[in-house]
Amino acid sequence: MRSPSLRPSGIGWRRLATNAPAEACRSSILQSYDQNMDATRARQRLQDAQARQRRLAERLRQAEADPVESGELSTVDQHPAELGSETFERELELTTLTILEGELKDIDDALGRLDHGTYGICEECGKLIDEARLEAVPWARYCVVDQARIEQALSRR
Repeated sequence: MRSPSLRPSGIGWRRLATNAPAEACRSSILQSYDQNMDATRARQRLQDAQARQRRLAERLRQAEADPVESGELSTVDQHPAELGSETFERELELTTLTILEGELKDIDDALGRLDHGTYGICEECGKLIDEARLEAVPWARYCVVDQARIEQALSRR
């Protein structure tokens, strides 16, 4: 007579999992391990992006502070077209710096969400943010659908 914990399989007989709580615990541990690995990877990606953005912002600040880099070689008036080009370049650098500082804040916020266990969850709908989106923008706070809706609402203003 066969044991009740055995059942036929394609090749022969195999043992059924008779200890469901142990299997559930094992599954939970493996899932927790995967989540920790994902959290470790996400933290590293965020810290790498943070370091990169800080370096770029520092270069822009140094260029702005350096009179040679900022185009202020002398106090003599230059041709209006040259002044316009310099003004445009300075505005572009300041805009870029503002964007970088905003991204640095977003990265800090994402690291905070990671610490609180809410990283990867859309702040608008509460659903998981697609992994591909987090690969592209590790500090994303919204899923693609909600991000598009928010951007569309902002563009209407």
